[in-house]
Amino acid sequence: MAKRTHRSNLQAIIVSVIVAIFLWFFVVTDVVYFYDIDVPLKVIGLTKNKALVKPIPETVKMRFRGKGQVLIWAYFTMPMSESSVFLDVSKVHRLQEFHLNTYFEQHPDLLVLPRDFDLDFINVVSPETVWVHLEESITRKIPVAPQLDLQAAPGYMIVGGVRYTPDSIEVTGAETLVDQIRDLKTAPLELTDVVNDIFMDLPVKLDIHQPLSYSDNKIHVTADVQSIGTRQIEEIPIRITNVPAGFRPVAIPDHVTLTVEGGQDVLLTLGPEHFRAIFDFEANWSPDVRRYQPEIETPHGIQRISSIYPDKVEIILRQ
Repeated sequence: MAKRTHRSNLQAIIVSVIVAIFLWFFVVTDVVYFYDIDVPLKVIGLTKNKALVKPIPETVKMRFRGKGQVLIWAYFTMPMSESSVFLDVSKVHRLQEFHLNTYFEQHPDLLVLPRDFDLDFINVVSPETVWVHLEESITRKIPVAPQLDLQAAPGYMIVGGVRYTPDSIEVTGAETLVDQIRDLKTAPLELTDVVNDIFMDLPVKLDIHQPLSYSDNKIHVTADVQSIGTRQIEEIPIRITNVPAGFRPVAIPDHVTLTVEGGQDVLLTLGPEHFRAIFDFEANWSPDVRRYQPEIETPHGIQRISSIYPDKVEIILRQ
C-alpha cells in the first residue's frame, strides 16, 4: 500500500513539473525579444559580361524584434526557407560601397522573409558595409595537371600511358582572377603494383573561395594494364628514305625479324604492317660503310625490342 502511494506521488510530481515547464515556456515565449539571425546574402542584377572580383559575405547578421515563439521558429526554420537579403548590383560600374543599414531602409523589398515570420527588422549588425568590385567576365580553357603516379606490378605494363578526360576545364569569372590560373591540379593519386585496368574519377582542386565557375570539377582517368608477353614479328620490310637524285640504294636482306615484348592483348593484334624498319640514306650513308642497323618504329603497347635479326643490313648502290 505504501509503495502504491509513493508511486502515485512521484507521478503527480512529474506531471506537475511538466505542466510548470509548459506554462513557463508559453509565458516566456510570449514576451517580445530582440534577436540576431544570420540571413543569406545574394547578389542580383549581375549581367553575363560582368563578374565579381572579390567574394561578398555569404550571410548578414540582422537584428529582429518579435515574440519568443516566433524567434525560436525562425531560428530553426530560416535555414530551410527561402529567406534572403538581396544586393542589387545592376547599377555598379566597377567599384561601389554598400552601407547595408541605409540600403535596406531604402529597399525594404530586398529583405525577403516567409509570411508567417511575424518579425520586425531592426538593423544590420554585421557587416555594416559591403564592397562590390566588378570586372569584365571572361571564359577560358585551363589545362588540367593531373597529380598521378601509377606503377604497374612486375610483369605488367600500362599500354598507351595513362589517359584522362577532359584535358582542360572552362573557367568563368573576372578577367583578373582567370588570368592568374595557369593550370588546375587534381587531388594526388599514387597507386603501385597495379595489375587491373584503371577506370576512376579524380576530383580537381578548385578555389571555392573565389567567385569563379567551372565547367567540371573532376576528370575521368583510364589506364590499360596488361601482362607482358613476347612475340616474334617476321618479314618487316626495310624502307630507305631521303634518297638523293641519282642514287638507287637497296637493302640486303630487304626485311628483318623482331622479337618484341609488350602487352599480351596488344601483341595478339600486331603484324609486320604495324612496324617500320627505316634507313635514312641522306643522314647515315657513307661510302666507307656497308652495314647499318635500321631504325625501328614500334606501335603503342610495345615495351621493348628484345632482338633484331639480322641486327645489321647491307646497303648497296645500283646503277
